[in-house]
Amino acid sequence: MLKDYVKHEYTPQEEQRNLDEERRQALFEEGGFEDTDAKKLRDTIMPAEEAIAAKAEQLENIRIRKSRKSDWDEYVDAPRRWGRALHHSEIITRLRRLIPGLHVQDALQANRLSLYIWDRNMKFEAKTGGTVFLAWIEKGWSPEYEIDITNEIGIAIGQKRGWRTVLARLICRRDQQTFIPTSVITEEQAFSEFGYPTNGPTASNFRATLHKFRNTSPERAKMDYEIMQAAQKYMR
Repeated sequence: MLKDYVKHEYTPQEEQRNLDEERRQALFEEGGFEDTDAKKLRDTIMPAEEAIAAKAEQLENIRIRKSRKSDWDEYVDAPRRWGRALHHSEIITRLRRLIPGLHVQDALQANRLSLYIWDRNMKFEAKTGGTVFLAWIEKGWSPEYEIDITNEIGIAIGQKRGWRTVLARLICRRDQQTFIPTSVITEEQAFSEFGYPTNGPTASNFRATLHKFRNTSPERAKMDYEIMQAAQKYMR
């Protein structure tokens, strides 16, 4: 009798849906999300890939920096990297003066907030226009620059996001297809509202990020992206 209730054949459409679901579930597991987080991802407009990328990004950045000793030493020097600390309420207040349509909500990761903006031109699967993920910030106090967090034996276990990193994300945005700049705010606006970077040499990476964005053509940005993708695929 049991075999009468078991489906043995699937249509091509059903097989594709099952395959997509298996890949999605594998992506959730790879990103370390629990079932409740996975359901929340499915119920929101934010793609699962984007959320997982945000979760994995910090450890990947640490891994790359750790291979370069000078960078690693710089990013674990917490006293120097705290710079001018800001509370999340102050960061949001200042950002809303620059981005009136800014939307803020709790992130999937604990003690973090996600920043969104409405874009009527953004194309989603079944419509045009919707909420677009911009970046995430720490709840509570944020250092001016990112700090890599290690355990007692020096292994990277996380990262304290700096608010300058959030500004860089809002400035250094590009269209995913054309790589043409799509900045949410300008450098001038960021410096006018948040002030200029403090701590001299500690700000060098932030300044270098802005300089590269200013001086990289869409064609070169696309080439750099393709090279990075190929390198990551090779390392796997």
